[in-house]
Amino acid sequence: MLTRMTWIAVDWGTSALRAALLRPGAAVEERAGGPGILAVAAGGFPAALAAFCGDWRAQYPGARVLISGMAGSAQGWALAPYCPCPAPLAQLASQVLWLEPGQLGLVPGLCDTQGPCPDVMRGEEVQVLGAMALAGAHTARVVLPGTHSKWVRLADGVITGFETFMTGEVFALLRQHSILARTLPALDAEAPWHPEAFAAGLAVAAEGSVLH
Repeated sequence: MLTRMTWIAVDWGTSALRAALLRPGAAVEERAGGPGILAVAAGGFPAALAAFCGDWRAQYPGARVLISGMAGSAQGWALAPYCPCPAPLAQLASQVLWLEPGQLGLVPGLCDTQGPCPDVMRGEEVQVLGAMALAGAHTARVVLPGTHSKWVRLADGVITGFETFMTGEVFALLRQHSILARTLPALDAEAPWHPEAFAAGLAVAAEGSVLH
């Protein structure tokens, strides 16, 4: 029988909605394929969440719901704050935006204004905390590949800063719209892997700009 510690974790991004029914140490059930925030009309977020996992809330009325990602942006359900780095877990927890007091809340994002280029993230901070728990590493560099990849710095369990890189988006643009597009194999094709060529490319890039 599930205890009072049952809760619902929701990852609500721009183009997708995922949720997991959790209890300490285990995921009881997971769901994916729900609408991203851009597919939800203004004011329609409560109904969209209810349609996606409202049966969980009905079955376990004491379960707390925590929503991370772009649902907490200006284009989402409500605008959750950004916690400045360095950001310990306690700071994130203290700035949850509760839409239903103590029951349903939006996890804050992070901002890093320590360098010359301010940066923000929403949703990835929860992935970093999960990676830290799984790996047991409290001091590390965490890389989150994607359309806009994040490189996150961890020190003693605190997210001290991060950088965003448009690696995935640039890769997609080169594959689809550049002069190279016609010569590249399809992404699902069995292409040979050449680690030496990859390492050589990294070495050239490290020497300076290759976009001159």
